[in-house]
Amino acid sequence: MPAIEFAVFPASEAFLKDEKVLYPALDWVSKVDGYIKSYYGIQSEDKKTLYLALFWDTYEHHKTLMESKEYAELIGLLKPSIGGKVDMQHVVFSDDATTVLTAPTTEIAIIKKKEGHSVESVKSAIHNLSTAVDKDNVSYVPSVYGPTVEDAETFLLAIGWDSVEAHMKAIPEVADDLQGLARTLRTYANTSYVHVPFKAYSPAA
Repeated sequence: MPAIEFAVFPASEAFLKDEKVLYPALDWVSKVDGYIKSYYGIQSEDKKTLYLALFWDTYEHHKTLMESKEYAELIGLLKPSIGGKVDMQHVVFSDDATTVLTAPTTEIAIIKKKEGHSVESVKSAIHNLSTAVDKDNVSYVPSVYGPTVEDAETFLLAIGWDSVEAHMKAIPEVADDLQGLARTLRTYANTSYVHVPFKAYSPAA
């Protein structure tokens, strides 16, 4: 599976007025060795946090870019879109993330292992929950998950939905066994989630 770079930061006023300020940076990075494709979107909950999801052949391809002298040029192109601190994580998901990232909205859950529990117990609980969700939410399968490169005790889980409202409506309606799987996961880990309607970016010719 590709390595996906998630760069998350407050969007600048310039981006919120015109998202095209981001395009030069995405055009530039699209020419880098190992780049596959990219998506971007504003978090639904606060309407100001920008999420970039860039697919790389491997994490090492992006690492090579970050360690190169050319990286400063990319940062310069990104600056007009950035309104605050940048948080970056990389993850190799359990399956192809294209379907969930092209859904009308994507739930991104951040799952952090609690003290006293094992990484394997967290991974198993996520797998069981993800599998059960896919049986009920068949439009955007598979949901995908994986540990971050930066912290093996932190996982990302991505699930596609028709809308934020569809996700919220589904929560009280899911079967008891699915609710039980969610409770099991919360026993092992602290969880939080946001929703992002991602857009695929097409580089300029």
